[in-house]
Amino acid sequence: GETVSEEIYEALGREGFTRKLLGFKPIKRGDIARIAVRKKDVLAYYIAHSSPTVVASYVRQNYINPPDAYLLANIKIDNMELELADTDLLEHKYNDGLEQILRQEDLRTKALFDAAATAYNDLVYFNAFTPSVFQSMRTQISRWTIPCAHALVAIDLYNDILTDSEFASYYDPVSKHQLIMEGVLGSFFGVTLMTDGFRYETLQVLNPGEVYFLGTPKALGVVMERKPLTVENTIGAPLGQSWKGWYMEQM
Repeated sequence: GETVSEEIYEALGREGFTRKLLGFKPIKRGDIARIAVRKKDVLAYYIAHSSPTVVASYVRQNYINPPDAYLLANIKIDNMELELADTDLLEHKYNDGLEQILRQEDLRTKALFDAAATAYNDLVYFNAFTPSVFQSMRTQISRWTIPCAHALVAIDLYNDILTDSEFASYYDPVSKHQLIMEGVLGSFFGVTLMTDGFRYETLQVLNPGEVYFLGTPKALGVVMERKPLTVENTIGAPLGQSWKGWYMEQM
């Protein structure tokens, strides 16, 4: 069961955006969770006379220590429900639980994006999502000499991209046809566009009208995994209860 859960979760991981947008680092048992932050804090000097004396650059490595946390799901299904169901309800809810673990990871990532958005940049408000808005938001990332790699776009903003005359002028006829027929946006100005709008409603994370512009994973952040997802089947019989289910845990 554990092997199967790893395979399914790996497939589901391609649906989520957390591990696409952030770096990934597994932590061994007993290790401290910390992320080294690179800073350009060394100075050099040009001295045009003999016997020079230079000021030393004293360097200290900066670290971020993220708190440990759980991702959990506890699913219980009454045995009568299992007998009345015309499908394998236990297996279906197993898959649903894995999807919700994935969604909670994305929700946490989105909350961190919201908290970080105003740290050094400004929120951008707009009536219509145009190339001008796109570029102004992209510039807020690139001005820190960080490549703007991805944009998370709510599905309702795709209508602006499809219908706005400014966007239309940037697409050649072949790309326009592919966009309309397949909904594939690919990249725009070197920024890869992503959405969760094609997931089930219960798995969506972005709110209508939201768009996030993000740097490369190396400059953005790291997911630190202390314990991979594990799944155990549970039963109520030892407690004198009539149910079966799943317990899911990730650290």
